[in-house]
Order: sequence, then structure tokens, then C-alpha cells
Amino acid sequence: MNPSPTWSVIVLAGGTGQRLGGADKAALPIDGTPALERLLASLPDDMPVIVAGPDRPVPRPVTFRPETPAGGGPVAGIAAAMHSVKTPNVIIVATDMPWSGPIITALAERFVMAPTDVLIPVSADGRRQVLCCAWSADALRHALDGLGDPHGRSVRDLVSRASADEWQLDEMQSALLADIDTPNDLTRAQREPPAVP
Repeated sequence: MNPSPTWSVIVLAGGTGQRLGGADKAALPIDGTPALERLLASLPDDMPVIVAGPDRPVPRPVTFRPETPAGGGPVAGIAAAMHSVKTPNVIIVATDMPWSGPIITALAERFVMAPTDVLIPVSADGRRQVLCCAWSADALRHALDGLGDPHGRSVRDLVSRASADEWQLDEMQSALLADIDTPNDLTRAQREPPAVP
């Protein structure tokens, strides 16, 4: 019998991509593969995945839990997805970080060695990457309860209600968390993808 998983992954895939002309970020083509599919392929097989976004065909088993009503923002997506989380810990990641799989694996390992409410990577340029972080599921539920209505709230608001530790990334690790927010980001991602270990 396989041991019960200790981690789930929530993939935020309900954004409107406003700076990309309203593009569906989950469907953005990276070397011919949609960004969501590329991200899912990089995640460990033993981590249950909940996609906070509309249902669509994907190559691995996932649970879809879109926020209701749609367009409520990332915290509303997290709140909806948490109804399907059965593990003691959870990692949140945005679908427009298609190379983040190695960071997610490392986050889980670091969190277990030094438990906290939430572990946040900090990129080499000093940005706190709150859209790719590891949580205690109980702490996340407590933070969501304290926040109230999640629609329109920011992930920074959510993180402010928890005890957070930080993990400083080097340049190569930071490149794996490059997100795709603008047409220039998409062009760079297609032409110069980061080296994935």
C-alpha cells in the first residue's frame, strides 16, 4: 500500500491575462505545449493536484475547482481549491510559472526540515514569490477564515495573516520562477526558456 501523500499542489489557472490582451494563460504555447500542461508534467506524480480554474483536458489526473463567481482573483481560487485538499501541506503555484517544478519539489523538502505556516521563495532580485509558496494546510485555512470574503483580495493579504519564513534563491533558481505576464515575457519564454535541472 502506498503511503498517503503529505503534499497537494494548487495551480492557479483562472486568471484573465489582462496584460496579455485577455489571453488564457493556461493555454499559452511554450514550445508547442500549453503552459498548464508543461507545469503539470514537471510536478511529482505522488502530489495530488487541484487546478483553480475552468475544466479542460490535461495529461494527468487533476481536480478542477474554479472559483464562483469566476474572476474573483487568486485568493478566491485558493479558497475554492482548498475544499479538495486532503493533505497536511499544500503548495500554491501560478500556471504562468511553467518551469517551477524543481522549485516546488525543493520547497516541500525545505518546509519539512523547518516547518512554518508558509515558506516563501525570494528571487535574486529581492521579490517575494507569493504565487509559488508552501503552506501548512491548517495555517492556510486559518488565514483564509481570518481574511473573510476572498474575492478581490491579494495573496499578500493572505500571507500577512500567517507566520512566514523565506528561502533566498540564487540566479538559476530564480529563473525557474519567471512568470509570463506580458507579450515580452511570452516572447522571452518561447525563445530563451530557463535551464531546468
